[in-house]
Amino acid sequence: MRGCSPIPPHLCAGRSPARLGARYLRKISQGNQAPPLRVPHPRRNFCRTGQAMEHNAKHAWEMISKLDICTLVSKGEQGFTGRPMSSIPRPDQQAIYFISVANSPQIAEISAHPTVFLAYGDGAKNFLSTEGDATISTDRELIAELWNPGAQAFWPEGPEKAPVSVITVTPRRGEYWEGYNAAVSAAKFVFALATRTKAEMGENRTFRI
Repeated sequence: MRGCSPIPPHLCAGRSPARLGARYLRKISQGNQAPPLRVPHPRRNFCRTGQAMEHNAKHAWEMISKLDICTLVSKGEQGFTGRPMSSIPRPDQQAIYFISVANSPQIAEISAHPTVFLAYGDGAKNFLSTEGDATISTDRELIAELWNPGAQAFWPEGPEKAPVSVITVTPRRGEYWEGYNAAVSAAKFVFALATRTKAEMGENRTFRI
């Protein structure tokens, strides 16, 4: 977040200037002493929201780095297709990289429809989804920079000769769900049943990058 920008007061806390003004005049017409007319400070409210979104985005990058495997969904002629991929996140570059077979169907799909969807999950308690724009590169220097043991296992010929391309995804926005471990979740579930209240099973947050 590069800083906080003012926003119109009518966007703050649902209190429009017209509504505040009408309330002010109504007090006067009823013979009451006019209360101080206070308008929410737009910069302060916006900063609070901006700080929360910045925190969520930072935490989202931490989750992406830990989850590693995701389903990359692209749009083809027959509709949407998801494929499991090992991601290479670079938070400092605001990008997620994938090494893919150069002539794979998803390369053609992304070239025609750059918007993609990524779905991460550990199968237990942590899940994250994000959408963004994808680009394709065959730059050998970039391929060598991203090369890792997993890629070497798939393409033993190495980064110089492997028939691969790099998919670069720039996330725009997304959402994550972060739960508790099994013991804590079970305890909260039992407590909710005993007290007839809704079980608190974790956090759900949105983010923008």
